[in-house]
Amino acid sequence: MSYLNPYTPYTFLQIPFIVPLVTATLKPSANLFVVRTHTDTDPLPILRSTATGAILDLTLVDTFPEANVHIYRIGGEAAQRQRDRLKRELRAANDERIDYIGTVQERRDNGAYQIYTGNLFLCLISRRATEIDSILRDYPLKIKRPLGFSKGAFFLEYTAGDARDIFSLCARLRSLPAVTHCEPELVVKRKTFKPENTATASRSAVERPETAHEPEGALSEYASAKVVYAPTVAGASWLSHTVNLKEAHRLSRGAGVTIAVIDDGLEEAHPAFAAQGKLAKSKDFLHGNPNARGQHRFDEEMHGTACASIAVSSDKAAPGIAPEASLLVARVKGLGSVLESAAIMWAVEEGADVISCSWGPADGDPFSERDTPKVHPIPKHTELALEYAYKHGRQGKGCLIVFAAGNGNEPLEGDGYASSKYVIAAGSTDKSHRRSSYSDYGDPLFCCFPSSGVRVIAGVPTTD
Repeated sequence: MSYLNPYTPYTFLQIPFIVPLVTATLKPSANLFVVRTHTDTDPLPILRSTATGAILDLTLVDTFPEANVHIYRIGGEAAQRQRDRLKRELRAANDERIDYIGTVQERRDNGAYQIYTGNLFLCLISRRATEIDSILRDYPLKIKRPLGFSKGAFFLEYTAGDARDIFSLCARLRSLPAVTHCEPELVVKRKTFKPENTATASRSAVERPETAHEPEGALSEYASAKVVYAPTVAGASWLSHTVNLKEAHRLSRGAGVTIAVIDDGLEEAHPAFAAQGKLAKSKDFLHGNPNARGQHRFDEEMHGTACASIAVSSDKAAPGIAPEASLLVARVKGLGSVLESAAIMWAVEEGADVISCSWGPADGDPFSERDTPKVHPIPKHTELALEYAYKHGRQGKGCLIVFAAGNGNEPLEGDGYASSKYVIAAGSTDKSHRRSSYSDYGDPLFCCFPSSGVRVIAGVPTTD
Protein backbone atom coordinates (compact mmCIF):
# COMPACT_ATOMS: atom_id res chain seq x y z
CA MET A 1 0.00 0.00 0.00
CA SER A 2 1.26 3.48 -0.83
CA TYR A 3 1.78 6.21 1.70
CA LEU A 4 0.01 8.76 -0.46
CA ASN A 5 -2.55 6.64 -2.30
CA PRO A 6 -5.29 7.17 -3.28
CA TYR A 7 -4.16 10.80 -3.49
CA THR A 8 -0.74 10.05 -5.05
CA PRO A 9 -0.87 12.64 -7.79
CA TYR A 10 2.77 13.06 -6.86
CA THR A 11 15.42 11.00 -6.08
CA PHE A 12 18.07 11.97 -4.80
CA LEU A 13 21.36 10.84 -6.27
CA GLN A 14 25.03 11.55 -6.05
CA ILE A 15 26.43 13.89 -8.70
CA PRO A 16 26.29 13.31 -11.65
CA PHE A 17 22.52 13.56 -11.62
CA ILE A 18 21.99 11.23 -14.58
CA VAL A 19 22.88 8.14 -12.53
CA PRO A 20 19.65 6.09 -12.11
CA LEU A 21 18.18 5.67 -8.66
CA VAL A 22 18.69 2.20 -7.19
CA THR A 23 17.51 0.70 -3.95
CA ALA A 24 21.08 0.78 -2.63
CA THR A 25 20.68 4.57 -2.35
CA LEU A 26 17.99 4.18 0.32
CA LYS A 27 17.57 2.43 3.63
CA PRO A 28 14.70 2.19 6.12
CA SER A 29 14.82 5.01 8.63
CA ALA A 30 15.54 3.87 12.17
CA ASN A 31 13.36 6.51 13.86
CA LEU A 32 10.90 7.95 11.33
CA PHE A 33 7.46 6.71 10.41
CA VAL A 34 4.61 7.98 8.29
CA VAL A 35 0.88 8.08 9.04
CA ARG A 36 -1.88 8.70 6.55
CA THR A 37 -5.42 9.41 7.77
CA HIS A 38 -8.61 9.07 5.77
CA THR A 39 -9.54 12.71 6.44
CA ASP A 40 -7.71 15.74 7.82
CA THR A 41 -7.73 14.20 11.31
CA ASP A 42 -4.79 14.97 13.59
CA PRO A 43 -3.20 11.54 14.12
CA LEU A 44 -1.30 12.42 17.29
CA PRO A 45 -4.18 11.75 19.75
CA ILE A 46 -4.75 8.42 18.00
CA LEU A 47 -1.07 7.52 18.36
CA ARG A 48 -1.15 8.56 22.01
CA SER A 49 -4.12 6.27 22.65
CA THR A 50 -1.91 3.20 22.23
CA ALA A 51 0.16 1.81 25.09
CA THR A 52 3.42 2.51 23.31
CA GLY A 53 2.40 5.84 21.79
CA ALA A 54 1.42 7.20 25.20
CA ILE A 55 5.02 7.11 26.43
CA LEU A 56 7.00 7.87 23.28
CA ASP A 57 8.88 11.06 22.53
CA LEU A 58 7.17 11.96 19.25
CA THR A 59 8.14 14.93 17.08
CA LEU A 60 6.19 16.00 14.01
CA VAL A 61 8.75 16.33 11.20
CA ASP A 62 6.58 17.27 8.21
CA THR A 63 3.01 17.28 7.02
CA PHE A 64 1.45 16.94 3.58
CA PRO A 65 -2.06 18.28 4.28
CA GLU A 66 -3.13 17.77 0.67
CA ALA A 67 -2.58 14.04 1.22
CA ASN A 68 -3.46 13.77 4.94
CA VAL A 69 0.09 12.55 5.55
CA HIS A 70 2.19 13.17 8.68
CA ILE A 71 5.79 12.18 9.30
CA TYR A 72 6.97 11.67 12.90
CA ARG A 73 10.32 11.09 14.55
CA ILE A 74 10.73 8.94 17.67
CA GLY A 75 13.35 10.20 20.10
CA GLY A 76 15.41 8.34 22.65
CA GLU A 77 17.02 4.93 22.64
CA ALA A 78 15.59 1.86 20.91
CA ALA A 79 13.57 4.09 18.59
CA GLN A 80 13.27 1.46 15.88
CA ARG A 81 11.96 -1.20 18.26
CA GLN A 82 9.50 1.25 19.81
CA ARG A 83 8.32 2.41 16.39
CA ASP A 84 7.69 -1.13 15.19
CA ARG A 85 5.73 -1.88 18.37
CA LEU A 86 3.65 1.27 17.84
CA LYS A 87 2.91 0.21 14.25
CA ARG A 88 1.72 -3.21 15.40
CA GLU A 89 -0.49 -1.76 18.12
CA LEU A 90 -2.07 0.80 15.81
CA ARG A 91 -2.76 -1.77 13.12
CA ALA A 92 -4.28 -4.11 15.69
CA ALA A 93 -6.55 -1.30 16.92
CA ASN A 94 -8.00 -1.09 13.38
CA ASP A 95 -8.93 2.56 13.87
CA GLU A 96 -11.09 3.57 10.93
CA ARG A 97 -9.50 7.04 10.91
CA ILE A 98 -6.07 5.61 10.04
CA ASP A 99 -5.45 4.64 6.43
CA TYR A 100 -1.79 3.65 6.73
CA ILE A 101 1.18 3.62 9.08
CA GLY A 102 4.62 2.57 7.89
CA THR A 103 8.35 3.05 7.81
CA VAL A 104 10.01 5.90 5.93
CA GLN A 105 12.98 5.41 3.63
CA GLU A 106 15.96 7.73 3.86
CA ARG A 107 19.07 8.38 1.83
CA ARG A 108 22.22 6.68 2.98
CA ASP A 109 24.44 9.66 2.23
CA ASN A 110 22.64 12.55 3.92
CA GLY A 111 19.73 11.05 5.85
CA ALA A 112 17.04 12.91 3.87
CA TYR A 113 13.73 11.07 4.09
CA GLN A 114 11.90 9.84 0.98
CA ILE A 115 8.23 8.96 0.66
CA TYR A 116 7.56 6.42 -2.05
CA THR A 117 4.10 6.99 -3.45
CA GLY A 118 3.36 3.82 -5.38
CA ASN A 119 3.74 5.74 -8.64
CA LEU A 120 6.56 5.70 -11.15
CA PHE A 121 7.92 7.54 -14.17
CA LEU A 122 8.50 5.48 -17.30
CA CYS A 123 10.01 6.70 -20.55
CA LEU A 124 10.19 4.61 -23.72
CA ILE A 125 12.08 5.22 -26.93
CA SER A 126 9.71 7.45 -28.90
CA ARG A 127 9.48 5.16 -31.91
CA ARG A 128 8.57 2.28 -29.59
CA ALA A 129 6.01 4.19 -27.49
CA THR A 130 3.24 1.77 -28.47
CA GLU A 131 4.99 -0.92 -26.43
CA ILE A 132 3.38 0.66 -23.39
CA ASP A 133 0.37 -1.56 -24.18
CA SER A 134 2.35 -4.77 -23.67
CA ILE A 135 3.96 -3.36 -20.52
CA LEU A 136 0.52 -2.65 -19.08
CA ARG A 137 -0.52 -6.23 -19.90
CA ASP A 138 2.56 -7.80 -18.34
CA TYR A 139 2.88 -5.67 -15.20
CA PRO A 140 0.37 -4.41 -12.57
CA LEU A 141 0.45 -0.82 -13.80
CA LYS A 142 -2.04 1.71 -15.09
CA ILE A 143 -1.55 5.09 -16.75
CA LYS A 144 -2.29 8.11 -14.57
CA ARG A 145 -1.36 10.50 -17.36
CA PRO A 146 0.91 10.70 -20.43
CA LEU A 147 3.67 13.32 -20.19
CA GLY A 148 3.86 15.54 -23.22
CA PHE A 149 7.61 16.06 -23.44
CA SER A 150 7.92 12.68 -25.21
CA LYS A 151 5.52 10.27 -26.93
CA GLY A 152 6.91 7.52 -24.74
CA ALA A 153 6.77 9.30 -21.35
CA PHE A 154 4.16 8.15 -18.83
CA PHE A 155 3.15 8.69 -15.21
CA LEU A 156 2.09 5.24 -13.95
CA GLU A 157 0.50 3.81 -10.82
CA TYR A 158 1.51 0.46 -9.32
CA THR A 159 -1.73 -1.40 -8.65
CA ALA A 160 -0.72 -4.56 -6.77
CA GLY A 161 1.08 -5.65 -3.64
CA ASP A 162 3.23 -3.63 -1.29
CA ALA A 163 4.36 -0.23 -2.60
CA ARG A 164 7.91 -1.16 -1.58
CA ASP A 165 7.90 -3.61 -4.48
CA ILE A 166 8.03 -0.65 -6.82
CA PHE A 167 11.83 -0.48 -6.46
CA SER A 168 12.37 -3.99 -7.83
CA LEU A 169 9.68 -3.40 -10.46
CA CYS A 170 11.54 -0.33 -11.74
CA ALA A 171 14.73 -2.37 -11.94
CA ARG A 172 12.96 -4.96 -14.08
CA LEU A 173 11.44 -2.34 -16.34
CA ARG A 174 14.79 -0.65 -16.87
CA SER A 175 16.06 -3.92 -18.34
CA LEU A 176 13.51 -3.81 -21.18
CA PRO A 177 15.02 -2.76 -24.54
CA ALA A 178 12.39 -0.08 -25.19
CA VAL A 179 12.82 1.64 -21.82
CA THR A 180 15.16 4.65 -21.53
CA HIS A 181 14.26 5.76 -17.99
CA CYS A 182 12.26 4.33 -15.11
CA GLU A 183 12.19 5.79 -11.59
CA PRO A 184 9.90 5.38 -8.59
CA GLU A 185 8.24 8.61 -7.58
CA LEU A 186 9.88 9.77 -4.35
CA VAL A 187 8.56 12.86 -2.60
CA VAL A 188 9.87 15.15 0.12
CA LYS A 189 8.60 18.44 1.47
CA ARG A 190 9.95 21.19 -0.70
CA LYS A 191 11.35 24.31 0.85
CA THR A 192 9.49 27.59 0.33
CA PHE A 193 9.06 30.91 2.12
CA LYS A 194 5.86 30.76 4.17
CA PRO A 195 4.39 34.14 5.20
CA GLU A 196 1.59 34.26 7.74
CA ASN A 197 -0.95 36.15 5.69
CA THR A 198 -1.32 36.79 2.00
CA ALA A 199 -2.16 40.45 2.47
CA THR A 200 1.27 41.13 3.91
CA ALA A 201 3.04 38.59 1.74
CA SER A 202 1.57 39.97 -1.45
CA ARG A 203 2.58 43.52 -0.71
CA SER A 204 5.08 44.01 -3.47
CA ALA A 205 8.66 43.69 -2.29
CA VAL A 206 9.68 46.39 -4.72
CA GLU A 207 7.58 49.00 -2.93
CA ARG A 208 7.46 47.80 0.67
CA PRO A 209 7.93 50.84 2.91
CA GLU A 210 10.63 51.24 5.51
CA THR A 211 8.10 50.92 8.32
CA ALA A 212 6.80 47.57 7.16
CA HIS A 213 7.28 44.57 9.43
CA GLU A 214 7.80 41.00 8.36
CA PRO A 215 4.95 38.84 9.70
CA GLU A 216 6.00 36.64 12.58
CA GLY A 217 6.96 33.25 11.26
CA ALA A 218 7.61 34.54 7.77
CA LEU A 219 11.18 33.38 7.79
CA SER A 220 10.20 29.71 7.81
CA GLU A 221 12.82 27.74 9.76
CA TYR A 222 14.56 31.01 10.63
CA ALA A 223 11.45 32.51 12.17
CA SER A 224 13.33 34.09 15.09
CA ALA A 225 15.45 36.27 12.80
CA LYS A 226 15.41 40.01 13.41
CA VAL A 227 15.27 42.10 10.27
CA VAL A 228 15.78 45.82 9.65
CA TYR A 229 14.52 47.33 6.40
CA ALA A 230 16.92 49.54 4.51
CA PRO A 231 15.97 53.21 4.07
CA THR A 232 14.21 54.56 1.03
CA VAL A 233 16.21 56.24 -1.72
CA ALA A 234 14.86 59.34 -3.43
CA GLY A 235 11.27 58.44 -2.59
CA ALA A 236 11.54 54.85 -3.77
CA SER A 237 12.24 51.71 -1.82
CA TRP A 238 15.84 50.53 -1.70
CA LEU A 239 14.93 47.48 -3.74
CA SER A 240 13.14 49.30 -6.55
CA HIS A 241 15.94 51.86 -6.70
CA THR A 242 18.60 49.13 -6.80
CA VAL A 243 16.97 47.29 -9.72
CA ASN A 244 16.22 50.55 -11.57
CA LEU A 245 12.57 49.66 -11.71
CA LYS A 246 11.37 53.13 -12.68
CA GLU A 247 13.76 53.22 -15.62
CA ALA A 248 12.84 49.67 -16.61
CA HIS A 249 9.16 50.54 -16.72
CA ARG A 250 9.90 53.23 -19.29
CA LEU A 251 11.01 50.42 -21.59
CA SER A 252 8.41 47.81 -20.72
CA ARG A 253 5.80 47.01 -18.12
CA GLY A 254 5.37 43.45 -19.35
CA ALA A 255 2.53 43.93 -21.83
CA GLY A 256 2.16 40.89 -24.05
CA VAL A 257 4.26 38.67 -21.77
CA THR A 258 2.86 35.62 -19.96
CA ILE A 259 4.51 34.49 -16.74
CA ALA A 260 3.74 31.06 -15.30
CA VAL A 261 4.14 30.63 -11.55
CA ILE A 262 4.41 26.99 -10.52
CA ASP A 263 3.83 26.91 -6.77
CA ASP A 264 1.22 26.19 -4.11
CA GLY A 265 -1.57 28.10 -5.83
CA LEU A 266 -2.93 31.64 -5.74
CA GLU A 267 -5.33 33.87 -3.83
CA GLU A 268 -7.24 34.85 -6.94
CA ALA A 269 -9.32 37.53 -5.22
CA HIS A 270 -6.24 39.50 -4.15
CA PRO A 271 -6.09 43.09 -5.49
CA ALA A 272 -2.74 42.33 -7.12
CA PHE A 273 -4.56 40.25 -9.73
CA ALA A 274 -7.80 42.25 -10.08
CA ALA A 275 -7.04 43.77 -13.49
CA GLN A 276 -9.14 42.39 -16.32
CA GLY A 277 -7.31 39.57 -18.07
CA LYS A 278 -4.52 39.44 -15.50
CA LEU A 279 -5.08 35.77 -14.63
CA ALA A 280 -4.99 34.01 -17.98
CA LYS A 281 -5.52 30.52 -16.59
CA SER A 282 -4.93 28.42 -13.49
CA LYS A 283 -4.90 24.69 -12.83
CA ASP A 284 -4.76 22.54 -9.71
CA PHE A 285 -2.70 19.45 -10.46
CA LEU A 286 -3.40 18.02 -7.00
CA HIS A 287 -7.18 18.06 -7.23
CA GLY A 288 -9.26 15.14 -8.41
CA ASN A 289 -11.28 17.44 -10.64
CA PRO A 290 -9.23 18.13 -13.80
CA ASN A 291 -10.97 21.50 -14.15
CA ALA A 292 -10.15 22.69 -10.62
CA ARG A 293 -8.48 26.09 -10.45
CA GLY A 294 -5.10 26.51 -8.81
CA GLN A 295 -6.21 28.27 -5.66
CA HIS A 296 -4.73 27.95 -2.17
CA ARG A 297 -6.48 25.24 -0.17
CA PHE A 298 -4.60 25.13 3.14
CA ASP A 299 -3.40 27.73 5.63
CA GLU A 300 0.24 27.02 4.84
CA GLU A 301 -0.29 27.80 1.15
CA MET A 302 0.56 31.46 0.57
CA HIS A 303 3.85 31.31 -1.24
CA GLY A 304 2.43 31.35 -4.76
CA THR A 305 0.52 34.56 -4.10
CA ALA A 306 3.61 36.28 -2.73
CA CYS A 307 5.74 35.27 -5.71
CA ALA A 308 3.11 36.07 -8.32
CA SER A 309 2.43 39.52 -6.89
CA ILE A 310 6.11 40.46 -6.98
CA ALA A 311 6.18 39.40 -10.63
CA VAL A 312 2.92 40.78 -12.07
CA SER A 313 0.90 42.75 -9.49
CA SER A 314 -1.14 45.51 -11.13
CA ASP A 315 -2.19 46.98 -7.78
CA LYS A 316 -1.09 50.64 -7.96
CA ALA A 317 -0.39 50.61 -4.23
CA ALA A 318 2.00 47.69 -4.67
CA PRO A 319 3.01 47.16 -8.30
CA GLY A 320 5.02 44.20 -9.45
CA ILE A 321 8.06 44.07 -11.68
CA ALA A 322 5.88 43.45 -14.77
CA PRO A 323 2.47 44.91 -13.84
CA GLU A 324 1.03 44.53 -17.35
CA ALA A 325 2.06 40.91 -17.83
CA SER A 326 -0.54 38.14 -17.67
CA LEU A 327 -0.33 35.21 -15.28
CA LEU A 328 -0.59 31.43 -15.45
CA VAL A 329 -0.80 29.54 -12.15
CA ALA A 330 -0.14 25.83 -11.60
CA ARG A 331 -0.72 24.41 -8.12
CA VAL A 332 1.59 21.48 -7.42
CA LYS A 333 3.45 20.40 -4.28
CA GLY A 334 5.89 17.74 -3.16
CA LEU A 335 9.50 17.95 -4.31
CA GLY A 336 10.14 15.09 -6.72
CA SER A 337 6.52 14.67 -7.72
CA VAL A 338 5.99 13.65 -11.34
CA LEU A 339 3.40 16.42 -11.39
CA GLU A 340 6.30 18.89 -11.43
CA SER A 341 6.97 17.85 -15.01
CA ALA A 342 3.25 17.86 -15.86
CA ALA A 343 2.94 21.46 -14.59
CA ILE A 344 5.94 22.58 -16.63
CA MET A 345 4.48 21.02 -19.77
CA TRP A 346 1.11 22.65 -19.10
CA ALA A 347 2.79 26.05 -18.80
CA VAL A 348 4.51 25.53 -22.16
CA GLU A 349 1.28 24.43 -23.82
CA GLU A 350 -0.58 27.45 -22.42
CA GLY A 351 1.94 29.86 -23.95
CA ALA A 352 4.18 30.83 -21.05
CA ASP A 353 7.12 33.07 -21.94
CA VAL A 354 8.63 32.83 -18.46
CA ILE A 355 8.28 29.95 -15.97
CA SER A 356 8.96 30.90 -12.35
CA CYS A 357 9.80 28.28 -9.71
CA SER A 358 10.68 29.86 -6.35
CA TRP A 359 11.18 26.62 -4.46
CA GLY A 360 13.59 23.75 -4.18
CA PRO A 361 15.28 21.32 -1.80
CA ALA A 362 15.71 22.07 1.88
CA ASP A 363 18.77 24.15 2.70
CA GLY A 364 21.69 23.36 4.93
CA ASP A 365 22.40 25.49 7.98
CA PRO A 366 23.90 28.75 6.66
CA PHE A 367 25.48 29.52 10.04
CA SER A 368 27.17 26.19 10.64
CA GLU A 369 30.74 25.70 9.46
CA ARG A 370 30.37 21.99 10.16
CA ASP A 371 27.24 21.48 8.09
CA THR A 372 27.99 19.25 5.09
CA PRO A 373 26.58 20.62 1.81
CA LYS A 374 23.63 18.50 0.73
CA VAL A 375 23.10 16.96 -2.70
CA HIS A 376 19.55 17.11 -4.08
CA PRO A 377 19.43 15.79 -7.65
CA ILE A 378 16.60 16.55 -10.01
CA PRO A 379 14.31 13.67 -11.04
CA LYS A 380 14.65 12.64 -14.66
CA HIS A 381 11.04 13.51 -15.48
CA THR A 382 11.48 17.10 -14.30
CA GLU A 383 14.80 17.42 -16.13
CA LEU A 384 13.20 16.23 -19.38
CA ALA A 385 10.29 18.64 -18.97
CA LEU A 386 12.68 21.55 -18.40
CA GLU A 387 14.65 20.54 -21.48
CA TYR A 388 11.44 20.52 -23.53
CA ALA A 389 10.42 23.97 -22.26
CA TYR A 390 13.91 25.32 -22.90
CA LYS A 391 14.00 24.02 -26.48
CA HIS A 392 10.36 24.12 -27.61
CA GLY A 393 8.59 26.76 -25.51
CA ARG A 394 7.55 30.13 -26.94
CA GLN A 395 6.87 28.53 -30.33
CA GLY A 396 10.36 27.16 -30.59
CA LYS A 397 12.26 30.14 -29.16
CA GLY A 398 12.43 28.53 -25.72
CA CYS A 399 10.95 29.52 -22.36
CA LEU A 400 12.95 31.49 -19.82
CA ILE A 401 12.89 29.27 -16.71
CA VAL A 402 13.88 30.83 -13.39
CA PHE A 403 14.65 28.93 -10.18
CA ALA A 404 15.48 30.49 -6.84
CA ALA A 405 18.91 29.65 -5.48
CA GLY A 406 18.87 28.28 -1.97
CA ASN A 407 19.49 29.97 1.36
CA GLY A 408 21.99 27.52 2.81
CA ASN A 409 25.25 29.34 2.01
CA GLU A 410 26.38 26.26 0.14
CA PRO A 411 27.48 25.33 -3.40
CA LEU A 412 24.59 25.58 -5.82
CA GLU A 413 25.96 22.59 -7.73
CA GLY A 414 24.31 20.35 -5.11
CA ASP A 415 20.82 21.59 -6.05
CA GLY A 416 19.84 19.63 -9.14
CA TYR A 417 16.96 21.99 -9.87
CA ALA A 418 18.62 25.41 -9.70
CA SER A 419 21.86 24.10 -11.24
CA SER A 420 20.13 22.59 -14.28
CA LYS A 421 21.61 23.83 -17.56
CA TYR A 422 18.08 24.63 -18.74
CA VAL A 423 17.30 27.22 -16.05
CA ILE A 424 18.42 30.57 -14.73
CA ALA A 425 19.33 30.46 -11.04
CA ALA A 426 18.75 33.69 -9.12
CA GLY A 427 20.53 34.38 -5.85
CA SER A 428 20.42 37.40 -3.57
CA THR A 429 22.49 40.42 -2.57
CA ASP A 430 22.44 42.63 0.48
CA LYS A 431 22.25 46.42 0.57
CA SER A 432 26.02 46.59 0.07
CA HIS A 433 25.54 44.85 -3.30
CA ARG A 434 27.39 41.80 -2.08
CA ARG A 435 26.19 38.22 -1.96
CA SER A 436 23.85 37.74 0.95
CA SER A 437 25.52 35.75 3.71
CA TYR A 438 23.01 32.93 3.30
CA SER A 439 22.65 32.83 -0.48
CA ASP A 440 23.98 29.78 -2.32
CA TYR A 441 26.91 30.32 -4.66
CA GLY A 442 28.83 28.71 -7.52
CA ASP A 443 29.10 28.55 -11.29
CA PRO A 444 25.41 27.69 -11.90
CA LEU A 445 24.36 31.04 -10.35
CA PHE A 446 23.24 33.27 -13.23
CA CYS A 447 22.28 36.48 -11.45
CA CYS A 448 21.52 38.04 -8.08
CA PHE A 449 18.86 40.49 -6.96
CA PRO A 450 18.30 42.50 -3.77
CA SER A 451 16.82 40.34 -1.03
CA SER A 452 13.67 42.15 0.02
CA GLY A 453 15.55 45.35 0.92
CA VAL A 454 16.64 44.03 4.32
CA ARG A 455 19.83 43.45 6.19
CA VAL A 456 20.07 40.58 8.62
CA ILE A 457 20.96 41.13 12.25
CA ALA A 458 20.31 37.55 13.37
CA GLY A 459 18.82 34.79 11.33
CA VAL A 460 18.18 34.54 7.62
CA PRO A 461 15.31 35.79 5.47
CA THR A 462 14.36 34.10 2.24
CA THR A 463 15.67 34.96 -1.22
CA ASP A 464 12.25 34.36 -2.76
